[in-house]
Amino acid sequence: MVEHGLPGRWLGRDHLRSHSHFHWSPIPFTVSSQPDHFLQFLKLASLLTDFVDKFRRAAQMLSIVARPKLRPIVEHTGHNSPSINSWKLDSLTLKFQLKGALPYSPELMEPQPGLLRYILQQPYSREMVCTVIDIQKKQKQRCIVLEEQLVELMVSALEDCSRTESSNTSNVNSTSDGSLPVPVDHNPCSCAHLSSLLIYFVLFQLISFPSLVLRLHAKLKGKTSHQGRDHLMWVLLQFLSGSIQKNQFSDFLPVLRLIEVLYPEQESLPVPDYTDPQCAMQMSAMCILMHILKKAQADSIKTPRSLPTVFKNHHEFLQNLALNPQLPLITPGVPPDYRIALLLNAYSTNQEYFQRPILTLSESIQGSQKSTVPMPGINCVAHGSTSPLSITLLDSLTVHVKMSLVHNISQHIQKQAQHKSGIALAPALIETYARLLVYTEIESIGIKNFINSLLPVVYKSHVWSILHALLEMFIHRIHHSPPQYRIQLLSTIHHMTAVPLNTMTQMTQLHLWYLHLSCLKTF
Repeated sequence: MVEHGLPGRWLGRDHLRSHSHFHWSPIPFTVSSQPDHFLQFLKLASLLTDFVDKFRRAAQMLSIVARPKLRPIVEHTGHNSPSINSWKLDSLTLKFQLKGALPYSPELMEPQPGLLRYILQQPYSREMVCTVIDIQKKQKQRCIVLEEQLVELMVSALEDCSRTESSNTSNVNSTSDGSLPVPVDHNPCSCAHLSSLLIYFVLFQLISFPSLVLRLHAKLKGKTSHQGRDHLMWVLLQFLSGSIQKNQFSDFLPVLRLIEVLYPEQESLPVPDYTDPQCAMQMSAMCILMHILKKAQADSIKTPRSLPTVFKNHHEFLQNLALNPQLPLITPGVPPDYRIALLLNAYSTNQEYFQRPILTLSESIQGSQKSTVPMPGINCVAHGSTSPLSITLLDSLTVHVKMSLVHNISQHIQKQAQHKSGIALAPALIETYARLLVYTEIESIGIKNFINSLLPVVYKSHVWSILHALLEMFIHRIHHSPPQYRIQLLSTIHHMTAVPLNTMTQMTQLHLWYLHLSCLKTF
């Protein structure tokens, strides 16, 4: 029997069409085993199917052809255009935001994690990621799907980073005639980009660092191969070294569990070759343990376990390096030495051992007050340091160390401007500063400080030679700047152009207006 059933008489196709203006509401019903009732149900199903099929063409007209297979062009200024609506995903399910209850194709109704991972992989994608999944950074709302896809991206990047490491086992080519080795092209791993994403999303509380590490632990604990583990530790070290002093000790306990899974060896690992830039990654797990031990000591927390045997040699090497009164310096023309990078990375949260090497590194590019070098122009000289810090060395430093280095450089330039020094800045200082401004993970103290603090100080001091050098340097770095900083730069330049032109050199005026036009072209 029909319990909630069909009407007493069968509503035929013509009858339904003649009453199509009625508002029909669904009525639950069950069909008995009687043949005539079952046939009526089949007719109703066929009628409803035909009714739905009439809207498939409308759904097709509103659909983008092969939409799940398309990928956007990711750039700084592309996330505010109306075309971004085609890529927007639901922040809970990662499904396309489709309008209307239309019979869209099944592939359009499925989650699109591949699209989000593709955008995450691209440089300068952080703002676009927030726009695509429709989350507001100011609300500081945790996004689970973003956390999950970032974990998937990290796990898949381990193998890629491992291949990069094997193909670049050395950054120098030996020569048969006994001359100095020629450095090969430096190919940084994608882990540098992952570090930038991790820092950005955790700082805006869009993902949880302890939860992310626990997800990594769950995915990696069952694997027998641990290739790329050093690269993963390097990614985690970037965030941990700069945030461990501001957060609770318990937030970093999952990292200890992850290290136990990835480094199960019972024998101590050998000390890596410190003339190879990869040594920074190979020692990153030990550096993490050094920061955690320092945090436990500062918070008077007794660590539950002793240092793993696998890191015994690494620990002794770093301790001997910290107690050595002679710091290993970077000398031009000799084989590279990355021991100072290892020392800085391991002790960046320990001021007792950190201040001496970071000041030594800063002074090596600032130049001495007594030695100068001639520069192009009439009676133009600069401080004597001409060899900037190499990109491989800067890549070997953690984010925390880079922030300290760029802060020291900015403070030095401000002092030179306030003292109205007639000697130009050292070429090594300018070039190193320009290279540091490219790193997106330190843009808050890099580009932001350059625009909001350094340029106004130099401008107020009317030291046009320093202003000219800074403007010329930044012209070639403007495409690395996010849109919000370009707007701030336009405002700063607008105030600078109010100064009477006869007080500036013609070259400074030229660079000022060229930088102004360059900012406008990027919008």
